[in-house]
Amino acid sequence: MVGFGLELSGIEPGPAPDSFLAIVREKAHLRASSLHHEAVRDPGADLSAVERELYDITQAVESTADRPVVGVQWHPEYLNYLPSQYALFRWLRQRAG
Repeated sequence: MVGFGLELSGIEPGPAPDSFLAIVREKAHLRASSLHHEAVRDPGADLSAVERELYDITQAVESTADRPVVGVQWHPEYLNYLPSQYALFRWLRQRAG
C-alpha cells in the first residue's frame, strides 16, 4: 500500500507484549512508513530488537538495561495523526518535561 509517497508495511507480529512500545502505543499491530533500505541487524549492548516487520526487518529496539531508550526505524512523525504513533511523541514530551 502506498500513501503520501511512502510504502506502508504492516509490522507483524507486533512488539513483544511486555515491551515498552506495546505499553506506550496500547496497540499490538500497526502500519508504518517504510522508507529505508538499511536496518539494524544486530542490536548493540543493552539493546534488544522488539519489533520486526513482515520481511523480518528490525523496526524497533529498546534498552534491556531498564533505561528509557527506544529506537524506531519507521517515521512516526509522518503518521502522527494516528493515536498509536502520536503516543511515542507524547511519551517523549513527558520524559523531557
